[in-house]
Amino acid sequence: MRSINPDLWLKLERLLDSALELSGESREAWLAQLRIDEPDVAAPLAELLSADARAEERGFLEQRPTGLAGTQIGHYTLIKSLGHGGMGSVWLARRTDGRFDGYAAVKLMNLSLMSATGQARFRREGTALARLTHHAIAHLLDAGVAPSGQPYLVLEYVDGQRIDVHAKSAALTQQQRIELVLQVMDAVGHAHANLVVHRDLKPSNILVTADGQVKLLDFGIAKLLQENDEDDYTALTGAGGGALTPDYASPEQIKGEDITTATDVYALGVLLYILLSGRHPTRGTTMTPAESVRGVLDVEPQRLGLGDLDTIIAKSLRKSPSERYATVGAFADDLRSYLRHEPVRARPDSLGYRARKFVRRNRAAAATATLVSLVLMGATVFSVMQARRANEQRDVAVRSAKRAMAMSELQSVLASDSRGSDGLTLTPAGRIRLAEEMLVQRFRGEPWLVAEVMIDLSGRLGESLDRAGERAMLQRASSIARESGQSKLVALASCTRAVSFWDDEQLDSMQNELSIARAALKVARDIEPAAQSSCLEAEGKAMQSAGQADSAVALLKRAVELVAPTDARPWSLTVAYSDVLRLVGRHREAADAQQRALAELERNGYGNTEMLPNLATFIDRSLADLGEFRVSDSIIEVLIRRREHAAGSGSVPPLLAFLYGQSKVRLGATDSAERWIDQATSKPWQEGGTMSNWLPSVQAQLLLSQGRIADARAAAAKLPGGLRGRRATAAMINAMLLRASGNTTAASALIERELSALYAESPTTQSLFTLPLVTAGEWRLAAGDPDAADSLAKLGLAAASIDSLAPTRSALVGRAELLRARSLRARGDALAARTAAERAIIALSNGYGAPNAWTRSALALRDSLRP
Repeated sequence: MRSINPDLWLKLERLLDSALELSGESREAWLAQLRIDEPDVAAPLAELLSADARAEERGFLEQRPTGLAGTQIGHYTLIKSLGHGGMGSVWLARRTDGRFDGYAAVKLMNLSLMSATGQARFRREGTALARLTHHAIAHLLDAGVAPSGQPYLVLEYVDGQRIDVHAKSAALTQQQRIELVLQVMDAVGHAHANLVVHRDLKPSNILVTADGQVKLLDFGIAKLLQENDEDDYTALTGAGGGALTPDYASPEQIKGEDITTATDVYALGVLLYILLSGRHPTRGTTMTPAESVRGVLDVEPQRLGLGDLDTIIAKSLRKSPSERYATVGAFADDLRSYLRHEPVRARPDSLGYRARKFVRRNRAAAATATLVSLVLMGATVFSVMQARRANEQRDVAVRSAKRAMAMSELQSVLASDSRGSDGLTLTPAGRIRLAEEMLVQRFRGEPWLVAEVMIDLSGRLGESLDRAGERAMLQRASSIARESGQSKLVALASCTRAVSFWDDEQLDSMQNELSIARAALKVARDIEPAAQSSCLEAEGKAMQSAGQADSAVALLKRAVELVAPTDARPWSLTVAYSDVLRLVGRHREAADAQQRALAELERNGYGNTEMLPNLATFIDRSLADLGEFRVSDSIIEVLIRRREHAAGSGSVPPLLAFLYGQSKVRLGATDSAERWIDQATSKPWQEGGTMSNWLPSVQAQLLLSQGRIADARAAAAKLPGGLRGRRATAAMINAMLLRASGNTTAASALIERELSALYAESPTTQSLFTLPLVTAGEWRLAAGDPDAADSLAKLGLAAASIDSLAPTRSALVGRAELLRARSLRARGDALAARTAAERAIIALSNGYGAPNAWTRSALALRDSLRP
């Protein structure tokens, strides 16, 4: 191909996607028009398309399905081609790194578009998808660069039909087709709320699964509104502006004018028209889209003008963006009103119009003339109700805007290095209290706003483990809310305080707060999901503390479901829900819920926040309950590597480094454990949390394994008491210290005495005591008492077998089975000992890993017992 200057290449790149979306006669007609409108680019574009066709025949861009099939891209292996467009090829792929099994769609950028602009557009698609978390939008799972140098995106694989094909093959009714488009509108509205305009909505980009779920695809030319650096995006926006599908492009797209959310409104109108009428609004006719709507869909023969549905579609297809629906939500609201036979906003309002809609909804009631007056009265009442609902919606929007404004003003204080009256830089807690002072002063005339924002601020104190400060601020918020008659906020503050008291096992205080919350809820109206979920969480935890496990789990599950997935709160609620599952003995469900929450955190851009290591502590704890130490180690390692890759080495949070060091202690990797524990303690870390609770025991175990008894004793002196798990760990560490000092009898007496009391207290978290029980059994066996050792092994086995997978996946089960095998051998039952050793090998290999010393010990024992 001849040399092309850079300006001409930009024009070509803008048009290439459009051409590749078309085929056959459609492409030829489009090219013919282009030769008239822009002859300078038509000829070279035709050459590019011819080259593309020849390359496809030779398998250059796709490298033929058999050429790339089997190629490893990141964690995925390509299986077969799903198709290609202007930006790249899309492949069905399967995850093959062993973490989990599943399919995905891998989008590879075409080698022919590896210009700086092309790559930037491809990255922009990933950026757009990363913002979006709607269930009707195919999720971005991963991204990277293939060995060939091609950027790639890993997307949720959607097994479905094009929306128009599905509507036809399923013979959907008009209402069902509108409801299908409403699903699309919800997804597009979510994208707009996240400042993303799709710009290429068409049937081929919208799939419907077998169960009727819509999935919106291909944000390849999406526009990101309010770019951070407009200069950087000038060329990019221009390059993407021409990548459109003419049949679905809005007038402003064709003219190269500004792209707004109204652009997607237009495309949705075309989509709705096609689904309902079976043809395009303008193809093959000289009429405008709005003109062509008349008479096609819902016009009753005796009525002049447009029907409601025609009017709705006509408004969405106006040439001027300002004359269309202002938002996709407004478009959707009118469609829903139409389905309910309610007045639509697209029509001029009148009493007669509202009355007709009322009669349409109430045919039987309006059959006799005696109800005419009631119809008119009903129309009036309905108008009042509509006005009231509009006022309520306006009030919600105003409150939301004011709250956002307040938080924005406070953010400058929360994120700055503010100084106190003494000239010293304020601590995070100090900045929060300063923000509270500013809030009260600035918005003292709006007490509801002060109380609501204070409840939010209190959560930041809770995250920094200042529980006393959190509760005090919540108490102040509750007082302000009560004085101003804000019952909902009183309930929210009290429920939040109740959860805080539960965390510290102050159950009487928790019940007091719940009593206040219940009383407030009785008089409150229209309680928001946030308040409902907080109170459900508190009630659920109270029931768990009272031993009502099933009710507790049900309430926590409902709390999770109440809050929108895009809110930050579901992840903290999921942790609360999983913690209750764990405390009632449903450890596997707890671990699964926590890992789903982790995936959601990363998918929604919270991967580099402190929420992630905090969640990792819960995942580690649940997997430790299950004895799946190797799985936990793998998950934490992945989180650390991602953090290092994103922010450089040395950027690992202390808590994450500690979790990794603790994991290495469990696995017996002493050198690695010491390095990560040192890294965790070399930086400032939050007192009072996971590290404060468990660091002394981890350090003591590490030092004991190194023979540093005096140092281990100093670390053990800091062991906290209180909860059963901590008491069991402290008993084992102190017993190990006694034994290391030569006092074996006292060591056995200590651990068995403590365990006998703790074991009876905790019917649902007995896996906490498996290792202490096994340790006590090993000491009994070493003292020549195989019968007692076998009894302790059986107790440990019963405590560790907490679900059906444990016998094959739990290192805890493996340790107990290994102790049984040794005890049985000492008692002369070689056959039973060998069987127990076989079971131990399986569980230890999965729980600890094959190289682990315990696994090797079980293998050696089995081999020594061969017949």
